Parts: sequence; C-alpha cells; structure tokens
Amino acid sequence: MALPRPAAKGYSVGMTDIILAAVSSSLSCSPVLGFAQLFATALDSRVCAIHVVEDHQSEMIGDLAFRAGAGLRVVDGDPVEEILRAADHPDVALVVIGTHDLFNSPGPGHLTREIAMRHRGPVLVVPANAAVPAALSRILVPLEGTDETRDAISTLLDRCTFGPETEIVTLHAFTIDDLPPFSDHEPHTSDAWVEAFREVYVPDRARSTRLEMRCGNADRAVIEVADSIDANVIAVSWSQDLTGDHARVVNALLANPTRATLLVPARFGGSRSSGRETAPDTPATTSRLPAAHRPRARGIPRLLARNAVAGWRGVRTGGGGAR
Repeated sequence: MALPRPAAKGYSVGMTDIILAAVSSSLSCSPVLGFAQLFATALDSRVCAIHVVEDHQSEMIGDLAFRAGAGLRVVDGDPVEEILRAADHPDVALVVIGTHDLFNSPGPGHLTREIAMRHRGPVLVVPANAAVPAALSRILVPLEGTDETRDAISTLLDRCTFGPETEIVTLHAFTIDDLPPFSDHEPHTSDAWVEAFREVYVPDRARSTRLEMRCGNADRAVIEVADSIDANVIAVSWSQDLTGDHARVVNALLANPTRATLLVPARFGGSRSSGRETAPDTPATTSRLPAAHRPRARGIPRLLARNAVAGWRGVRTGGGGAR
C-alpha cells in the first residue's frame, strides 16, 4: 500500500484514517505493528507501515507487516525526514514508532526523539520488548491541571471507540509547592476539591472512571501508578520540548521505557473551550477550579495538607469501562 504524498503541510482532524507504523528494524517491528493494530481498531483506521532503507532487513520487515495485515512502503533517504513527510499526510491519525533494539542502550534514539518533537500530531512510542496485549485494558492519563492538557487529550479520546474492557485512569500529582490550601474542614474540603478538579480538568470521556491523586514528583508518581494498575499505555500531553527541565515526565518515561507511551502535543487540542466558570486568581494547579469549590482558608499547615493528599487513592465516581 502506497501512502500518498501530502499535497500541503498540516494536520486535519476528521480526515484521519491511517495509523502510520514506522518500522526501523525487525526487533522492534512486531510490537510497533501490534500496538498500531490496537489503535487502528480504536480509531477505525487502517495500518500503513513505512521503512526507510538503511540495511537489508526490508524483506523480513515486509513479511512481518504482511502477517500483521499492514501495507508496507519502503523508501530511501533520511529516516527522520522521510517518516515526517509521510506522517504529515492529512489522513494520518497517529504515528507509532519503536524506541530501540533489544541489544542497544536503553531509551529512545535520535530518530524517535526527532519524530516525537517535530510531528504535529500524536506519537505512540513502543519499547522494543513490549508485550502486545490482546486488547487495550487500561490507559493511564496524567493531567497537569491545565485547560491545554485536558483539551489535547480530549481531542484524541473523542475520536476513539474503546470496548467495555478498556478503563481510562486519570492521575494528578501535587508537589509540596502547589498543594491546594484546604480549610479547617479538611476531609470535606479535600473531597470537594477533588470533585472540582474532576469536573474542570478530566476529559469528558474519562469523567466517570478512576481519578488517582498523588503527592510528590510527577514523573515518579506516573511510573508508580502505571505499574500498580498495569497500564498498557500511558497517554501524556506535552510541549514537545525535551531540553533542560522541560517534560520531566516524558523524559522519565522514555529514559527506561517499559510501557507504550502516547505523546500528544499540547497544541493538538487547538482552541477547544469548555465554557466552564473559572477562578483565575488562585495558584496554578487550582487556578481553573470553579469559584464555589475554591478552598476558603489558607492556614492549614503544609504537612497536614500533604498527608491529606497522600491519602487520596483511587477516588472514583461512577465506574466501568470508557467507550
């Protein structure tokens, strides 16, 4: 199957019906194609594999792609530029790419990083030794507590159709510096704050499922919760900047990848607007909470607030899978 060359640059939501699986070696080919098929089912799309010739493995990769039910396009040229050119086609809904070969050093190589940072749409990064599940049973979605993060994830989830076996679990991690200032009626206020956070920041498709709250480093919290729930995929909204102190969660997930990581550019949410009432004069993590749910007092000691947040585990309203 040949993937047409894009007539113009851009990403068009609503015309997306291709999952582009970028395969660079036979070792990472099977997991990449396996996860591509899982998301092709969720997005009602077809899989098209692309391989940029650098060695003599094209025949083996072609056989694996055929058995996975995917067409294969083999091209010559610079791998980064050729994959980005194909990914730029308006019919591409998702790019799936591997991290590294089993015998190389851990973490993503130059190719994976460049694709993730430069592609305008979502990129699913799959570890070379990832086990492909029969179905997506659990997806973890870390949330920063911003409209941008919510909208980016919502834009993707709104296009997906999951089966009843799929649960979307959301997570928010506080640091000691941005803990919400609870009132003297801490249990009631903290519960109200959690529900307000859910109402404002959790994507509509995940509103009725589990919301996990943690206190501490976000990168550590994401890995711990992903392990505890045995997530198949971790879906993260990010700024596409891996330099300096940016994207600590993404850097941590890619440094020693053990699970598939779905990277959704923050700008992918576009100009979505929830129309919800907001309170802009509160701290960053609570700045968008409805005024009626804002904490009324700031005198509670930080230690008590930290203990309260540390006690939140698996707060849930409703239940069941997310379709």
